[in-house]
Amino acid sequence: MNGDAMKFRRRILKRRFVEGDSGGVLGGHFSVQFVGLYKLRYQEGDHSAVAEVEPLKGEVNWMIYLDSILGWAPPFEDAVLARQQVDQIRANVILALDAMGVRYVASGIPGPASTPS
Repeated sequence: MNGDAMKFRRRILKRRFVEGDSGGVLGGHFSVQFVGLYKLRYQEGDHSAVAEVEPLKGEVNWMIYLDSILGWAPPFEDAVLARQQVDQIRANVILALDAMGVRYVASGIPGPASTPS
């Protein structure tokens, strides 16, 4: 487990919610939480972004559609995020999922192709 994931592990409140100490695109703390069966919420202050997710059966429990994160959810949907900021949100989601021990496959990961975690 890398150092970033270990920072998260200390902050886990429950299995489906995790907070990061820093690294948010707005310069502060962020959290990631599963909301129902088909959404994952990235929260940073009063801003949030939503990723579509799908429960799976087998060794991998979730399909995470990171490419569905395009910007902030209402009421901040008009705020333009640079590609680097969207990529940072997606990377933060990956760090949080790893810290929660979620077994997933993700689409839309910046960089190399994804592999099951």
